[in-house]
Amino acid sequence: VKNTSIINTNQKMKTMKKMMMLGMVATAGAQLSSKSVVFPNGLSEGFSLDSYVTTPAGYTFFVNGDQSNCDLSVCEGSSATAYRTTYNDGTFNDLCICNVQPVMSFDVTAQRFAKVAYKVRSNVIGVTVASQSLASGGAYSSGDIIRMLQDANTEVFTHEAAHSLDGRNGYSGTSAFAAALNADTCVPDDYARSSNAEDFAQLVVTWTYMVLSGTINDTRFNCMRNQIDFVKQYYTEADVRTLAQGTTASSNGPILSSASNGPAPSTSNGATCTQDYECGAFGESFGYSRCISGQCRCGSGFSGSGSSTDLCRCAGTVSYASGTPVCLTAGTCEENWQCYDGATNSQFVQCSSGICTCRSGFQGSGRSDDKCRCEGTQSWLNGVPYCS
Repeated sequence: VKNTSIINTNQKMKTMKKMMMLGMVATAGAQLSSKSVVFPNGLSEGFSLDSYVTTPAGYTFFVNGDQSNCDLSVCEGSSATAYRTTYNDGTFNDLCICNVQPVMSFDVTAQRFAKVAYKVRSNVIGVTVASQSLASGGAYSSGDIIRMLQDANTEVFTHEAAHSLDGRNGYSGTSAFAAALNADTCVPDDYARSSNAEDFAQLVVTWTYMVLSGTINDTRFNCMRNQIDFVKQYYTEADVRTLAQGTTASSNGPILSSASNGPAPSTSNGATCTQDYECGAFGESFGYSRCISGQCRCGSGFSGSGSSTDLCRCAGTVSYASGTPVCLTAGTCEENWQCYDGATNSQFVQCSSGICTCRSGFQGSGRSDDKCRCEGTQSWLNGVPYCS
C-alpha cells in the first residue's frame, strides 16, 4: 500500500512485520529485487542524521483535547495525551503519547521530529507513540499519521514523514520515478527493495544525509543518481540545508521566535557569561536569567536585572519556547496556543504580530468578553478553522 510502511533500523522484524514485508517484496517486481544496495546493513548502520542536524526546529506545545490525529489502538487502555506542537517554521501537528509505558517520552519525540526538515515534516498531522505492551517494533504510517512502535531515531522519523510527502503527491507511483529507478542499478538499502514507496522514503533519508554530510558527489551514489535527481526536484538541497542553517520564512507560515515579537531583554546585572548556566539563579529568577550578548540579563518580557537583589519577575504569564522562558502580558503572544483559554471556540483565535486576534473571517476581538465566532459557515482543514 503506497502510504503504509514498516521500518526497523536493525532489520530485525517481528513475526507480523516479516509477513507484511514479504508481501510487499512479492509485489515489488524484478525492477527492485534485482538492484544492488549502497548500505547493506541498513541506513542507520551507515550513518546517523543526528551527527549533522545542527539547527532543529524550535517548538512550543499545549495539551490538545482533540485526539482525532491520534491512533489510540496502539495505546494500552486506548489512553493517550495529545500535545499540539507548533514549530518555528509555522507548521504544527499532534504528538500523541500513550499514557501507559510509552516507548518514547514527549520530549524525546518532539526533539527528534524537530530534526526532520520542514518540507517533509509539514505533511504529517500526527505521531502516536505506542505503549510498550502493544509495540511490536518498527514504525508505520497511514493517513498522514505515524505510529512509533519502538524508540525510533531521526532516520525513522524522516522515513515515515517521507511517506506522507509521497502520499499527498503520489511521487513514487509516477512513470517518471519508475523510469529513474529502471535506469539505475542500485537503491539505498535492502528495505528500499520492498516497494517503490519504500524506496522513495529511503531516498529522502539518504538525500538528507548526502546534503548535510557534504557527500552529494560521492561516487558511492552514482548507481542511483537518477532516483536522487527525481527526489531533489521536490525536496531540494535548500530544503535540506534548513537543518544546518536554520529555518526561513515561507508562504506557509511565519517564523515565530522570542526575538521577533516579544519585548527586549531587560538591563544586565553586570555579570559576564558565555552560557545561560553561568548566570545566577536566585529565587524567582531561577531559569529566567539568561546569557544574552555576553551578559546576564532577564529574559524577554521580564522585569529586573537578575541579580540577587533585583530578581527577574514576570507580571504576566511565563511561557516556554523550546525551553526558553518568555514573559507575556495579557493579550500578547508569540504562538497561537498562547491565545487559547480552554473555551470551545478558543482555536478561532490566532497570534498575529504579537497580539491575540480572531482568525480571518471570524467576528469578535478574541477577548474573554468578546469571543471569536463564525457568523457564516464554519469548516476545518488540516486542523485549522475557517469561516466563510
